[in-house]
Amino acid sequence: MQIKINSLKDSENLAQILAQFAGPNQAILFNGPLAAGKTTITKLLLTALGYKGLVTSPTFVIMNQYQCPNELIVNHFDFYRLLDKISPEEAEMYLDAANDCYNIIEWPAPIKQYLPLTWVITELTIEVLSTGRLINISTTNPELLAKLEEEFYHE
Repeated sequence: MQIKINSLKDSENLAQILAQFAGPNQAILFNGPLAAGKTTITKLLLTALGYKGLVTSPTFVIMNQYQCPNELIVNHFDFYRLLDKISPEEAEMYLDAANDCYNIIEWPAPIKQYLPLTWVITELTIEVLSTGRLINISTTNPELLAKLEEEFYHE
């Protein structure tokens, strides 16, 4: 499905909906060019999950970890620096840290093929428009898809 994001309020609505369905052994994958809003939506998502601390891009450290009030651990990965150069051993190391957590992954191409098939995966691909963002969303969670359709396609 595609949704159009025209404002920060739209981004907050998207984050609120994603947060409603967040849980362990899930991954949300963010694709898009630099400055498309991947980290902004991540910050809004963590806020929606109740995290009150500073959220920064993990571009240089690869992963930041956040403890949300409801005991949910959120890993925020950024594989931009690794591009497509990740070995199966490296992927296993990252995924060991990702088990039983909610995982937000920016630039997921290097790790995507290694993600467990049992995880709920939601993938967002952001296209920058002159008037906002066009986001293509695919997910293995039909309830999430229905909620997004309800919120962004209501008359």
